[in-house]
Amino acid sequence: MNRRLLVLASLLAPLTLTGCFGNTPDRTETFDYADAVERVEIDTGSGDIEVHVESQALETSVEARIYGDATRAEASLEGGALALRHHCPKRARQCGVDWIVTLPSSEAGRIYDLSSGSGDIGVADAAGVFVAHTGSGDIALHDVLATDVELETGSGDIGARLDGAPESVLAKTGSGDIGFALPSGGYQIDIDTGSGDISLRGVSNDSGASGIVELRTGSGDVSVRGR
Repeated sequence: MNRRLLVLASLLAPLTLTGCFGNTPDRTETFDYADAVERVEIDTGSGDIEVHVESQALETSVEARIYGDATRAEASLEGGALALRHHCPKRARQCGVDWIVTLPSSEAGRIYDLSSGSGDIGVADAAGVFVAHTGSGDIALHDVLATDVELETGSGDIGARLDGAPESVLAKTGSGDIGFALPSGGYQIDIDTGSGDISLRGVSNDSGASGIVELRTGSGDVSVRGR
């Protein structure tokens, strides 16, 4: 297998999150919700985010892995919006939260708005609109059905395996590789890499196509594969 395919395969594998500080959290808190979730909003200044959908799940389960004795995790579900945040005291030597969310299936799909100042973000087996930003860390979407995708990291790799043809995709990294697996066919494809290789297989650049794919990296390879 050549280097480009190795890069793509690694980016499209499920993301293994290593934890906010790479060690054991000081404590863990859990939150469970029986009401329907239409929107997931997670904002963590430092920490990983993991979201996955399970068809057998009957309610939404949230696990907060908390670093720092004084770190306070906050979770709420109001008007269909699940909001997860944390607060750090002044002069805290260590403060961060890794969020792990398990959701039941939703026929209508959901809006996912995920943000980390420093940490990895992973989403699996979900459907809807996906927005993910991290200042430093990798982003991975695995087996998701997406209409619109916006992924950005200041430094890190981006990988996505999409089950359906998206309407729009925007992925940007300041330094890192980008790999996408999309349904085969034509898209309006716009790729730019300041330093790196570009590989397209099973997809074509079609100016008349309805789907738009825009991929940007300051330094790194970009691979797009049709499935």
